[in-house]
Amino acid sequence: MITAEFSLENSQIKWLEQCQSFGFKDKSDLVRTAINKLYEQLKQQQSLRESAQLYAEIYETDEVSKTKTHNKRTFGSAKGKYQLAPDFDAPLF
Repeated sequence: MITAEFSLENSQIKWLEQCQSFGFKDKSDLVRTAINKLYEQLKQQQSLRESAQLYAEIYETDEVSKTKTHNKRTFGSAKGKYQLAPDFDAPLF
């Protein structure tokens, strides 16, 4: 394994010192696990962004989907109308 040096806040150092109480064998084990989890979360977020972009592109070219989502059903009351279908024109992010 490669050794790396980096700076941490005092609160982070105090947390690392408690690594064994969290079930880690040492500080390095905790840091490696945290980096791996962050990496997986970032990969998942990127995948979701790409998926949302693809769905948006498909939606833009699919007239059937556009028609179905733009034909919103509403019902009225004394206070106004309520929309049952979501607004698919709103941006996802």
